[in-house]
Order: sequence, then C-alpha cells, then structure tokens
Amino acid sequence: MRNLEEFNGKHKNEPCFIIGAGPSIAFYEDLDPLKKHLTIAVNSGYVAIPFANYFISDDQGILHWNFFKDLKSAETIVLLYEDKLKKCASWFGKRSVLFRHRKGIHIPDIYSHTNPKNHLGETRSSLGSAIMIANIMRCNPIYLLGVDCCRHNGFRYFWQISSKYSVPHRDDNVPLDFYQKCRTYGEVTDFDLLDMWKSWYNFGRAVNKKCLIYNCSLGSKLTIFPKKRLEDVIPKP
Repeated sequence: MRNLEEFNGKHKNEPCFIIGAGPSIAFYEDLDPLKKHLTIAVNSGYVAIPFANYFISDDQGILHWNFFKDLKSAETIVLLYEDKLKKCASWFGKRSVLFRHRKGIHIPDIYSHTNPKNHLGETRSSLGSAIMIANIMRCNPIYLLGVDCCRHNGFRYFWQISSKYSVPHRDDNVPLDFYQKCRTYGEVTDFDLLDMWKSWYNFGRAVNKKCLIYNCSLGSKLTIFPKKRLEDVIPKP
C-alpha cells in the first residue's frame, strides 16, 4: 500500500489551493481556473472541485457520503488517515495513499511512515492535515478557500446555498447538518465550528512558522493567516 512518504518534496515551489466546504465557496462565480493549478479537496469540498488532484479525509464518517464513493471512478489521488480509513483503501486501488498521526502539534517537513516522530501532528480537522501535507510536498505558497469557521445565514456548507452544486447525501440516515446551533456576537453558528475556530489559534501559529499560507475564504472568521482575494491570486482572463 502506498503511503505519504513518496510525496516528500513532490510539488516543490508549486502554489497549492486547498478547498474546504465552508459556505463562502458558494460566493465564487467560477472555480474552473483552479484546473490549471495544484488542488487538494477536503471532504465535501470535492463537490466544488471534482477535478481535484488530491482528496483528503481524516474522518471515518466520510464512508457514508455518496461523493466519497464517486471517487472510485475519478483520477484524484485519495489521501486517507490510516487508523480510521485503511479498510476502504482498496476501493481506490493504486490511487490510495495512507498517512499516520502522532500526538501534539507538529508540522513535519519530511514524512516517514515508520517513524512516529515524522508523522502528521494532531489537528482538529481534515483541513489541518491537508495543510501539513501541502507543506510536506513543499508547496509554496498555500491558499485556502472555504475555510470559514462560521455559518452564512445559518448554513454550514456551500452546497446548502448554491443551486449550481449538487447536494450530497448520506447512506446512514444521519442528517446532512446535525451540529447543534448556537449564537455568538449575534450570529448563528454551531458549537463544532466554535471549537474548530478556537483550535486554529495554536495550530495556525505553528503553521505560520513553517510555510507561507493565505486565506482566500470570503467572510472567513479565521484570522490567523493573512487574507488575499482569489481574483488577485488568479486574475481573470
């Protein structure tokens, strides 16, 4: 079985776009220009960019989503957290790549599958793992889209907002959005997003010491990374 070790330095000095599933993805008119660039789709961010070079998940719940099963017929390389998702690696044949985690905040420059010191550190989300993998690949710079840590008009995901994206479904009867909502500063969010937002503070500081990263997510509450507009990174023709 392939593992992340073979990707050390693979994309040295290439820009990389990491696509999450936050509501701000719905605000972009067209993501097709990303086809010319290196992309990593995180969980249901794949619905927005089914042409992604890489897909990543740390989440065992991904097994129940239809878009994950659609990856079987894609060209996308599938990066999977071994402890939780090894059992489905055979679905994707040679496109499956496994990685491991270690305890604590740790942003490795080199990955070694057999040496725990060089495993990915702990992170609150699959997107955190995507950033660490982009760093291992030596991507530079790294741009984030759909990394909002907030809801928009009460919606958590971009495919709840825009009709141009198909709404994914689960096969286990769990609601698509089952997170307990709450309010902060008068805005509707949920406790999971609040916890995620808090966790980014320490993890983001560690990331900033390792690689150049920008947040291109419109309306994002994540401020640990400097902001840029996507149109300034990829100018319209």
